[in-house]
Amino acid sequence: MSKPAQSSEPSEPVARTSKQVYKQTLRGLQGERVKLQRHSIESDDKILIILEGRDAAGKDGVIKRIVRHLSPRETRVVALGKPSRRERKTWYFQRFVPHLPAAH
Repeated sequence: MSKPAQSSEPSEPVARTSKQVYKQTLRGLQGERVKLQRHSIESDDKILIILEGRDAAGKDGVIKRIVRHLSPRETRVVALGKPSRRERKTWYFQRFVPHLPAAH
């Protein structure tokens, strides 16, 4: 099977958002994230977010943005190292199980 020919034409320009619109949108989303955390605490729900990527992929910046306005008492960040040989042969999510909160 042959690869499709790539177009030599430049791709369409990316639409830019003004800084003011970006900041207003970000502020609104941060407020929604705080509301989500309050709701999950009140309803005793748990939320798990897994970010995986190579070094210098921007994970640290994303994590800082997510955690910035959340309650540190209710938020936990765990950085897992490179999987061992044994961990590579097990089910993917088994690496995360020891870091999950215990059920009530």
